[in-house]
Amino acid sequence: MLNPFLKKKKKQQLVDGVYYASLTRRLIALSLDLVLMMLIWLPFDIMFSFLDPNNIMGLVVEYIKQMQDKSSFDFEGFLIFLKDRGILVYYIVVNYMLPLVVNSCYLLFLWIKYNSTFGLMLLKCKFIDVNTMGVPTKKQYIVRLLLIIFVPFGTVGQLIIPFNKRRRGLYEFIPGMAVVVNTTKSRNDNDITVKSADQLV
Repeated sequence: MLNPFLKKKKKQQLVDGVYYASLTRRLIALSLDLVLMMLIWLPFDIMFSFLDPNNIMGLVVEYIKQMQDKSSFDFEGFLIFLKDRGILVYYIVVNYMLPLVVNSCYLLFLWIKYNSTFGLMLLKCKFIDVNTMGVPTKKQYIVRLLLIIFVPFGTVGQLIIPFNKRRRGLYEFIPGMAVVVNTTKSRNDNDITVKSADQLV
Protein backbone atom coordinates (compact mmCIF):
# COMPACT_ATOMS: atom_id res chain seq x y z
CA MET A 1 0.00 0.00 0.00
CA LEU A 2 1.05 3.58 -0.61
CA ASN A 3 -0.12 4.92 2.70
CA PRO A 4 2.91 3.82 4.82
CA PHE A 5 5.06 6.13 2.69
CA LEU A 6 2.79 9.08 3.39
CA LYS A 7 2.96 9.44 7.17
CA LYS A 8 1.32 12.66 8.29
CA LYS A 9 2.76 15.13 10.72
CA LYS A 10 -0.59 15.40 12.41
CA LYS A 11 0.05 18.38 14.65
CA GLN A 12 1.23 20.43 11.69
CA GLN A 13 -1.53 19.44 9.25
CA LEU A 14 -4.58 19.42 11.52
CA VAL A 15 -6.63 22.50 10.54
CA ASP A 16 -10.39 23.07 10.80
CA GLY A 17 -10.68 19.59 12.31
CA VAL A 18 -9.37 17.84 9.18
CA TYR A 19 -6.06 16.90 7.59
CA TYR A 20 -5.38 18.77 4.34
CA ALA A 21 -3.48 16.75 1.72
CA SER A 22 0.22 17.52 1.44
CA LEU A 23 2.04 18.38 -1.78
CA THR A 24 3.71 14.95 -1.81
CA ARG A 25 0.40 13.15 -1.55
CA ARG A 26 -1.11 15.37 -4.24
CA LEU A 27 1.79 14.78 -6.64
CA ILE A 28 1.57 11.01 -6.22
CA ALA A 29 -2.19 11.15 -6.88
CA LEU A 30 -1.61 13.33 -9.95
CA SER A 31 0.96 10.86 -11.31
CA LEU A 32 -1.50 7.98 -10.90
CA ASP A 33 -4.24 9.96 -12.65
CA LEU A 34 -1.95 10.87 -15.56
CA VAL A 35 -1.04 7.22 -16.05
CA LEU A 36 -4.71 6.22 -16.02
CA MET A 37 -5.67 8.98 -18.48
CA MET A 38 -2.94 7.83 -20.86
CA LEU A 39 -4.24 4.26 -20.61
CA ILE A 40 -7.80 5.47 -21.27
CA TRP A 41 -6.67 7.32 -24.39
CA LEU A 42 -4.40 4.53 -25.66
CA PRO A 43 -7.17 2.49 -27.42
CA PHE A 44 -8.35 5.63 -29.22
CA ASP A 45 -4.80 6.44 -30.29
CA ILE A 46 -4.28 2.92 -31.65
CA MET A 47 -7.62 3.04 -33.46
CA PHE A 48 -6.85 6.34 -35.19
CA SER A 49 -3.37 5.12 -36.10
CA PHE A 50 -4.86 2.13 -37.92
CA LEU A 51 -7.64 4.10 -39.59
CA ASP A 52 -5.52 7.05 -40.78
CA PRO A 53 -8.16 7.96 -43.41
CA ASN A 54 -6.02 10.78 -44.78
CA ASN A 55 -2.95 8.56 -45.32
CA ILE A 56 -0.93 11.28 -43.63
CA MET A 57 2.50 9.71 -44.06
CA GLY A 58 1.85 8.97 -47.71
CA LEU A 59 0.88 12.58 -48.41
CA VAL A 60 3.89 13.92 -46.53
CA VAL A 61 6.23 11.66 -48.51
CA GLU A 62 4.54 12.82 -51.71
CA TYR A 63 5.15 16.47 -50.87
CA ILE A 64 8.79 15.85 -49.90
CA LYS A 65 9.35 14.20 -53.28
CA GLN A 66 7.88 17.27 -54.96
CA MET A 67 10.33 19.46 -53.02
CA GLN A 68 13.44 17.48 -53.90
CA ASP A 69 14.15 19.57 -56.99
CA LYS A 70 14.12 22.80 -54.98
CA SER A 71 17.11 24.26 -53.16
CA SER A 72 15.29 24.89 -49.87
CA PHE A 73 12.34 23.41 -48.04
CA ASP A 74 9.22 25.57 -48.39
CA PHE A 75 7.72 25.24 -44.89
CA GLU A 76 4.86 27.67 -45.61
CA GLY A 77 4.01 25.75 -48.74
CA PHE A 78 4.13 22.55 -46.75
CA LEU A 79 1.55 23.92 -44.27
CA ILE A 80 -0.70 24.99 -47.16
CA PHE A 81 -0.31 21.51 -48.62
CA LEU A 82 -1.41 19.92 -45.34
CA LYS A 83 -4.27 22.39 -44.86
CA ASP A 84 -5.64 21.81 -48.37
CA ARG A 85 -5.90 18.11 -47.67
CA GLY A 86 -7.44 18.52 -44.23
CA ILE A 87 -4.44 16.94 -42.53
CA LEU A 88 -3.89 19.83 -40.11
CA VAL A 89 -7.50 19.68 -38.96
CA TYR A 90 -7.30 15.90 -38.57
CA TYR A 91 -4.04 16.16 -36.62
CA ILE A 92 -5.36 18.87 -34.26
CA VAL A 93 -8.64 17.03 -33.63
CA VAL A 94 -7.10 13.60 -33.04
CA ASN A 95 -4.02 14.68 -31.10
CA TYR A 96 -5.39 17.61 -29.08
CA MET A 97 -9.17 18.03 -29.10
CA LEU A 98 -10.27 14.43 -28.56
CA PRO A 99 -7.77 13.72 -25.74
CA LEU A 100 -8.88 16.96 -24.10
CA VAL A 101 -12.55 15.93 -24.29
CA VAL A 102 -11.90 12.37 -23.04
CA ASN A 103 -9.73 13.48 -20.13
CA SER A 104 -12.12 16.31 -19.20
CA CYS A 105 -15.02 13.85 -19.08
CA TYR A 106 -12.92 11.52 -16.91
CA LEU A 107 -12.13 14.29 -14.43
CA LEU A 108 -15.61 15.82 -14.29
CA PHE A 109 -17.29 12.44 -13.84
CA LEU A 110 -15.08 11.44 -10.91
CA TRP A 111 -15.13 14.91 -9.35
CA ILE A 112 -18.92 15.18 -9.40
CA LYS A 113 -19.67 11.51 -8.64
CA TYR A 114 -17.03 10.85 -5.98
CA ASN A 115 -15.58 14.28 -5.09
CA SER A 116 -12.24 12.75 -6.01
CA THR A 117 -10.18 11.11 -8.76
CA PHE A 118 -8.73 7.62 -9.12
CA GLY A 119 -5.38 8.78 -7.75
CA LEU A 120 -6.90 10.75 -4.89
CA MET A 121 -9.17 7.85 -3.93
CA LEU A 122 -6.19 5.49 -3.70
CA LEU A 123 -4.59 7.96 -1.31
CA LYS A 124 -7.86 8.44 0.61
CA CYS A 125 -8.40 12.08 -0.39
CA LYS A 126 -11.43 14.12 -1.39
CA PHE A 127 -12.33 17.64 -2.48
CA ILE A 128 -14.32 19.88 -0.17
CA ASP A 129 -15.75 23.39 -0.34
CA VAL A 130 -13.65 25.41 2.11
CA ASN A 131 -16.55 27.72 2.93
CA THR A 132 -19.15 25.08 3.78
CA MET A 133 -16.74 22.19 4.51
CA GLY A 134 -19.12 20.14 2.37
CA VAL A 135 -19.40 18.88 -1.19
CA PRO A 136 -18.16 21.35 -3.84
CA THR A 137 -20.74 22.45 -6.39
CA LYS A 138 -20.67 21.51 -10.07
CA LYS A 139 -19.83 25.14 -10.81
CA GLN A 140 -16.72 24.92 -8.66
CA TYR A 141 -15.60 21.78 -10.45
CA ILE A 142 -16.20 23.37 -13.86
CA VAL A 143 -14.18 26.43 -12.84
CA ARG A 144 -11.36 24.15 -11.71
CA LEU A 145 -11.45 22.26 -15.01
CA LEU A 146 -11.37 25.48 -17.04
CA LEU A 147 -8.37 26.65 -15.04
CA ILE A 148 -6.54 23.41 -15.80
CA ILE A 149 -7.34 23.73 -19.51
CA PHE A 150 -6.73 27.43 -20.07
CA VAL A 151 -4.07 28.11 -17.42
CA PRO A 152 -1.71 25.16 -17.96
CA PHE A 153 1.20 27.00 -16.38
CA GLY A 154 -0.98 27.34 -13.32
CA THR A 155 0.50 23.95 -12.37
CA VAL A 156 3.41 25.99 -11.06
CA GLY A 157 0.87 27.64 -8.78
CA GLN A 158 0.40 24.29 -7.09
CA LEU A 159 3.85 24.73 -5.58
CA ILE A 160 2.33 27.10 -3.03
CA ILE A 161 0.53 24.13 -1.44
CA PRO A 162 3.08 23.68 1.39
CA PHE A 163 2.98 27.38 2.26
CA ASN A 164 -0.66 27.85 3.32
CA LYS A 165 -2.49 26.16 6.18
CA ARG A 166 -5.15 24.53 3.98
CA ARG A 167 -2.60 23.16 1.52
CA ARG A 168 -4.27 24.80 -1.46
CA GLY A 169 -2.79 25.55 -4.87
CA LEU A 170 -3.95 27.95 -7.58
CA TYR A 171 -6.53 25.47 -8.87
CA GLU A 172 -8.12 25.32 -5.41
CA PHE A 173 -7.88 28.95 -4.31
CA ILE A 174 -9.91 30.38 -7.18
CA PRO A 175 -12.92 27.97 -7.02
CA GLY A 176 -12.78 27.93 -3.19
CA MET A 177 -11.89 24.27 -2.76
CA ALA A 178 -9.38 22.13 -0.88
CA VAL A 179 -8.25 18.50 -0.77
CA VAL A 180 -8.60 16.67 2.54
CA VAL A 181 -7.42 13.28 3.75
CA ASN A 182 -9.98 10.75 4.94
CA THR A 183 -9.28 9.55 8.47
CA THR A 184 -10.61 6.32 9.89
CA LYS A 185 -10.38 7.33 13.53
CA SER A 186 -11.75 10.19 15.57
CA ARG A 187 -9.68 11.57 18.43
CA ASN A 188 -9.11 14.73 20.36
CA ASP A 189 -5.84 16.57 19.81
CA ASN A 190 -5.55 19.76 21.83
CA ASP A 191 -9.34 19.86 22.08
CA ILE A 192 -9.75 19.72 18.30
CA THR A 193 -11.88 16.86 16.93
CA VAL A 194 -10.41 15.06 13.94
CA LYS A 195 -13.20 14.45 11.43
CA SER A 196 -13.09 12.27 8.36
CA ALA A 197 -13.73 13.76 4.94
CA ASP A 198 -16.75 11.45 4.66
CA GLN A 199 -18.28 13.14 7.67
CA LEU A 200 -17.72 16.51 6.08
CA VAL A 201 -19.24 15.62 2.72
